[in-house]
Amino acid sequence: MKASLQKVSSCCYPQCPREGSELHQLESLVTSGRVDGIVLSRIEQDDPRVARLQARGFPFVAHGRNGTDDTSYCWLDTDGRAAFADAFELLYGLGHRRFGLLSIDDPLTFRILREDGMRNAFDGKGDPGLSLCHVSCARYDPEGRPRTISTLLDGPDRPTAVLAVADGLAIELMAAAQARGLSIPEDLSVIGFDNIPAAAHVTPGLTTFDARIADCASELAAMLLARIAAPDQPHVSRLLTPQLVLRHSHGPAPRA
Repeated sequence: MKASLQKVSSCCYPQCPREGSELHQLESLVTSGRVDGIVLSRIEQDDPRVARLQARGFPFVAHGRNGTDDTSYCWLDTDGRAAFADAFELLYGLGHRRFGLLSIDDPLTFRILREDGMRNAFDGKGDPGLSLCHVSCARYDPEGRPRTISTLLDGPDRPTAVLAVADGLAIELMAAAQARGLSIPEDLSVIGFDNIPAAAHVTPGLTTFDARIADCASELAAMLLARIAAPDQPHVSRLLTPQLVLRHSHGPAPRA
């Protein structure tokens, strides 16, 4: 990994706001001659940055995909759709029937794919006893998150198990539940995604999926270097399997 990253000295990983200024900065980078390739993150469906770089014929790779497994550009992603289907199956097997899905409303494909994974598994059961409360908030909205979480926790049919599309949301949900006197996982099971460092240090430890960030960084660097060296070669796509990290925030459904 280190060797690949050291070679990416003239590549750029844009991290600027998602408004028009980002496209402007992207165009400036392409025309400046200061970079040989670009890694895009936070991919959206019909992402205008992808279209802009494709039109320019400029080397790039994407950390994420547009949801359709498009092969017209190089991308690497972790399989959030399969992960959330597996998480649902795990919790269903533990007896849970009242589910919650805590998400964001930003148009990012990682959240769309994770939501799809859970919903497809949910619908595939054909179980009339299942219920799902799906709530979402803006990704960076510290005032809105507590209101969204209260919708899950304060309703008449509170879920007994919740999947959160990111660990930060899962950890905030756990804290809010505990503040209400609920025990985790005895009263509420919670599973997140990303395996951020804090996930191992909350009480109880958060069950989550490891997004394999180090592996992704190494693979993206290697893919971009290969693209710069041979831009006419077929596009490469990689879908990594995230590892389920079993901790103590999930368990059997509470007895009625």
